[in-house]
Amino acid sequence: MTKPRTVPGRATRFAIALGGALFLGGCASVGQQQQMEAFSAHWVDGDYQAAAQVTGGQPGSVSESEINQLSLFELLHFAEASRLLGNDEVAVQAFDRTEEWFRRFDEQTLAAAAAQQVSAVLVNDTVMEYRGYLYEAILANSYKGLSFLSMGNAELARVEFNRADERTRRALAYFADELEAEQRALAQEEGRREQAQAVQASMRNPNTQQALRQAYGDPNRWAAYPDFVNPFATHLHGLHFMASSASSQDIERAVNSFERVAGMTGNAVAAADQELAEQIASGALQRDALPGLVWVVYENGVGPHLVEDRIDLPLVLITGGQRGTPYYTGIALPRLTGGQSASAAITVSDGADNQVRTGQLAEMERVMNTEFKARFNGILFRSMTSAVVKMYMQAAISEEFGDVGGLLSGIVAAATTQADTRSWRALPNEWQIARLQQPAGGMLSVSGLSGGQLQIKMPDWPMTMVYIKQPSAAAMPIVRLIDLSGRNRAINPMLDRQVAGGS
Repeated sequence: MTKPRTVPGRATRFAIALGGALFLGGCASVGQQQQMEAFSAHWVDGDYQAAAQVTGGQPGSVSESEINQLSLFELLHFAEASRLLGNDEVAVQAFDRTEEWFRRFDEQTLAAAAAQQVSAVLVNDTVMEYRGYLYEAILANSYKGLSFLSMGNAELARVEFNRADERTRRALAYFADELEAEQRALAQEEGRREQAQAVQASMRNPNTQQALRQAYGDPNRWAAYPDFVNPFATHLHGLHFMASSASSQDIERAVNSFERVAGMTGNAVAAADQELAEQIASGALQRDALPGLVWVVYENGVGPHLVEDRIDLPLVLITGGQRGTPYYTGIALPRLTGGQSASAAITVSDGADNQVRTGQLAEMERVMNTEFKARFNGILFRSMTSAVVKMYMQAAISEEFGDVGGLLSGIVAAATTQADTRSWRALPNEWQIARLQQPAGGMLSVSGLSGGQLQIKMPDWPMTMVYIKQPSAAAMPIVRLIDLSGRNRAINPMLDRQVAGGS
């Protein structure tokens, strides 16, 4: 006689699920954390070859098919390392793939995205595929635009700067609906209604609010930029449209970009650029009659990154519609740490007693805070949901398997309680900017960087960007001369011997 097949009980299924969660969560988080740490160590030293190797391989030998196999997280790092190495063609290929990833996420409905996120609460956010942040997508478009300018392709550079601008414009509506969609997704999942009620009750608990304020302060006081604007990306948009304008609409776009940046930052260069663009728009000045202008853009240092904080919060369990006594359990949340600058500023001189000092255009911490502030309630909601779900599972396992089962399930739950600290580690601590006229003698002097004073031979272009990046005082600076109109290929003076060092 055939024995009937035994169907695992609910507690057994929960035990299997928690065991799988431990395996998945451990594998995902450890590998990505090691990759981030290795990349950051090379990046701070200015070893972009080694940094590229960590995330994708050597830019000169990686095939297109190999690039297509990289994840979004790897692509962002590999693309920027390739760009700084002067391999713009490979950088564009990698940034193209990031665009496909971001577009897929852009086109995904909020409901579908929320359902995917809620389904991962058994483990933690690190097991989900990396979706990136909006500020990362905006900067990917901006850096890809710089690569196209460096390649002398103004048409495609314009496309990328417009994409960055459009993503900024759509941000407000997106974040207004994101948290609500996640809450609906949890409530609609079969068997999760009581858990959803428990999460809502826990988030409203005054002790929860007090614990969060002690750990994070008041989110309304976090320094942020309005309307999800990254002043660097928006100012770059304005510079290109002013330098390449073919119509009155183009110059008006430049005016609007400069006006937004000047209004939110008070930066003197942004205000001067706004005035210049307005004079060109009104016909008071003719762009082609202007003296040659030079913008020095300095990407200074290494930006902030996320670390994990564990805090105890009161969670309320609801069984049979009855609210139980709150008890404290640990949850893991990401926290933003401050970045590090390579120097205070740099000084630029035209060799004729005219010198300017760079001033801050945008701060990475503010850029990240802008989005982190908008996403924080969603991150908190998922973390608390994960804790509540695991507690319900622990209770069922304890009831079925006794104290030993409860102890082991508690260990597994603690081991899978992790914050998602992934972010793009190739970004600067701040962007600084200065503007001056093309030097009459053709040589520009830059001081304040490691390695001493630089003497740069300037090309005779109407509007030129001197792009400088230095992740730390120990790293050699990257210097690139970019025609803002996109008519000429960029010059890498460090490689082309158009820069000389001094003491």
